[in-house]
Amino acid sequence: MSLRIIKKASGNVQLLGAGRNEFYPASQHFRIASDGNTIEIMDRGIVASSFLFSDIVATQVEPSAEIAPPALVGDFLTLLDGSFFFDVSGGGGIISGALTLESVGTATLSSTPVHDLAITGDINAVSRLEFNVTTASNLTGIIAPTSSNLYVLKNTGTSLLAIAQENVNSDPVNRFSFATTIAAGNSISILYNTNTSRFDRVR
Repeated sequence: MSLRIIKKASGNVQLLGAGRNEFYPASQHFRIASDGNTIEIMDRGIVASSFLFSDIVATQVEPSAEIAPPALVGDFLTLLDGSFFFDVSGGGGIISGALTLESVGTATLSSTPVHDLAITGDINAVSRLEFNVTTASNLTGIIAPTSSNLYVLKNTGTSLLAIAQENVNSDPVNRFSFATTIAAGNSISILYNTNTSRFDRVR
């Protein structure tokens, strides 16, 4: 695919080519996904759009001419940070000044049940939750962020993780609106919804 990223004179950022003609404000956030190749454009913690670094054939800051993109994804992200998107603070895994990958919050679950889990890391700033489940565990809640955020929750341990729905042993604002199980090595996407004060599953 042949995709161009263009900083327009108006200040908006255009993705053009491969059947796409999309415009985003320069205030949009962006991050690199865990595959190291997908660039995600974020809107209030939600992925608004994405593209592959390997699909970019040219970059342009009007009125200058097109140039070839950097050969390395890290250099490309630095270019995005400096020339295309300027409001790059806040949200999980957001690039802010220096290049960083997705931020990760962690916890070890070695007993059950687990109520009002406090992660290691800032729940307001991470985009991945990696739980080392060493004993089959029943999780009833996670201490919630202060704003709506999207997370990938991964079981990095060796045992089954069960998510309990509306369990009264966790504070109401920390509860899950759904029930499921996550096998070792698997992951799900969840959204903290400030309208309902619950963690929802995203399918």
